Amino acid sequence: MAIYHPDFIFLANPLTASRAIAKALLTLPDSIELHPHHARLKRVIQRIPKAADVEIVFQSVRHPLDWLVSRHMYGPNSGVNFNVWLRRQIGPMFHKFVGDANAYVRFESLELDIYALTQHEVTIEFDPEHATLGRTRGVYSTLYTADDIKWVREVFGKEFEKFGYTI
Repeated sequence: MAIYHPDFIFLANPLTASRAIAKALLTLPDSIELHPHHARLKRVIQRIPKAADVEIVFQSVRHPLDWLVSRHMYGPNSGVNFNVWLRRQIGPMFHKFVGDANAYVRFESLELDIYALTQHEVTIEFDPEHATLGRTRGVYSTLYTADDIKWVREVFGKEFEKFGYTI
């Protein structure tokens, strides 16, 4: 999904509250939803050539420990034991989208980060089923063994470093 606004472009990133963010951004005047699924910047510019002049292109990011639990819970393998499933994951969360954005908002502080970035106030409303999911790492941390956490830290090292996440 992509949202164009004259002040910014938002590109969805899987399992990082993209739908909720898009819904909030679409309440701003002059916002346009360009693509219903995860879209690359190139597609946005093809649809709206003046989008090439927009300086802020952002995505949402999420703590890798939380992101993996969400991926497990809402993915096709939700019935598989988490610790068994975890070792089958081979790549970081931003597999094909990470190069398009020049700014990021963190799942853990969406409204503040969006305002700091765009100077537009928005209210993120989560689906009640997802309202607290991932907003507290304490629940998720009980799923991981010490070896799991070490593995996640190695595999997602770039995300931890780039976005300032800690274990």
